[in-house]
Formats: sequence, C-alpha cells, structure tokens
Amino acid sequence: MSPELMYAKFLNKINKGNTENSIACDASRFVLIVNECKNRWVENGIKNKDSVLIDSFQEIVKTKPFITPSDIKDDYTEFDLHEDYYEGILAKVRATSNTCKGIVYSREVKNQNKNILQWDENQRPDFEYEWTFHSIQGNKIRIYKQGFEIDSADFEYYSVIPDIQMAGTVDVEGNEIAISIGMNLSDQYVDQILNVSAEEFMRNFENSGGLQIAKDRTNSEE
Repeated sequence: MSPELMYAKFLNKINKGNTENSIACDASRFVLIVNECKNRWVENGIKNKDSVLIDSFQEIVKTKPFITPSDIKDDYTEFDLHEDYYEGILAKVRATSNTCKGIVYSREVKNQNKNILQWDENQRPDFEYEWTFHSIQGNKIRIYKQGFEIDSADFEYYSVIPDIQMAGTVDVEGNEIAISIGMNLSDQYVDQILNVSAEEFMRNFENSGGLQIAKDRTNSEE
C-alpha cells in the first residue's frame, strides 16, 4: 500500500466519529508514528509465533540459500545472515556423510544451550535422523554438525519490514524526502498498523473520545 493512501486512511480513522472538529496530523508526523507502531506490531505479532500462522505473513517470509561459508570448524559451519533478516523460522541443510548426501533439518536454539545439546545423544546433530540445530549471534548463523559435513543450506526467515517514507515530508534530521516507499504487507495488516497508529496519535492528542474509538477499532480487528 502506498504511503499516500495510508495517510488518507489514517486521517479518516482519527476523524471518524468526530463531528465538531477536523483533527489534523501533518504527513511528516504521520510517517514517524506509523513507523514506530509498525515496529510495535512486529514485536507483538511476528515474535509471538504461537498465536500467528506463518502463512499469514507470506509477504515477509523469505527463503534464501547459504552457499559460501564464512567459517568452518569441526563442530559447525557458519554463514553470514542476509541483510534483510529479522527473525528465523527454519533451515534445511544439504549435508554429506562419508559419500552419502542427504537433507538435514535444523531448528534454532539459544546460544547458551548448544553445548548441552552437543553432548546429549538424543539431541545432538544426527545425519541419519536428519536433525541438527543452529544458533544466531550478531549477523552470523552457526549450523552445528557431528559426523557429517554441511554443503549448503536454505534458510527460511521473516524479513525486515522497511520503514515507509513519503515524498515531500521531512525526516527527523530535517532532510526532505524525495521518493515514496510503501509498506510490503497485505491491506489487512496495514489496516491493523494504522489502527494502532491512530490509537497512539489520539493518546498523544489527548482526545479521550477519539482514543476510545481507536481502541475499539483495534480490538475488533485483532
């Protein structure tokens, strides 16, 4: 959705039910509010994966290959994460044990737990059972191995949702924005973010009636 259309919908939301005054919000302020609320929506939605179906976020789910390792050790192979990485989902590893090639599936574990899993016979990497685990630290992913080598991997992950920008507005540093960048989500999720943004604006605007309307709209669409 384009930022211009988002802005028009946002203005409609903050004025809905207000018959006495026309509530204004300049475009630059709108961009700041939406980008802040987008990040909050991501934290509450994507990171709470128990209550969210992965298929619901296909616009930001990506699968990309890891081909060239950045480091190879006896117990892991390390790759650089993609620049748009936000949150991991799973990794499918192409591996070789002796002369046998196969697929090993990997799940993410906390970095502090990897040593425990490596020594646990039921949890450690196993080519025969097509199982391993990986940890993510900084901008690296370490895929662990034992008795096999990692040739390459496909990594499925949530990508970063870029901040929107609108041509003609001014950013926080006072620079005028020349081009518009919209939001790469389906309309239903953009509307959810706009509802949260309208609620945030009304809270700052100290409009109790408008705030309640915005809250009711947000709750009805969750």
